[in-house]
Amino acid sequence: MARPRKSIKTLKAFQVNIRLTLFEQMQVEKQANIYGISVTEFVRIRVLDKQLPKLKIAPINRELLVAISRCGNNINQLTKQSHNKNSNVAVLRAELNQLTELINQVKHQLLE
Repeated sequence: MARPRKSIKTLKAFQVNIRLTLFEQMQVEKQANIYGISVTEFVRIRVLDKQLPKLKIAPINRELLVAISRCGNNINQLTKQSHNKNSNVAVLRAELNQLTELINQVKHQLLE
């Protein structure tokens, strides 16, 4: 069975050649690798102003990103509570100590 023909709209019949310096080539390859796509696809997307795919994030980095986001959320909540005149300073201090410990754990994981 033969492969189905592509429509004229999806057929990539034209080729564009460009010249890059070694540094430019390395930059393009690095960016393409970050997004997990080929150099050709990366250049096509950038030139045509299409949306790049979501960044590939290693599982450990994703966990750290979530932990950092939680820390930021906790800081915002503690800040709002501290502006309240009826806030309990002892409770806020304990929560801040827990947050500091969490931040130290994230730092430790990043330095490993």
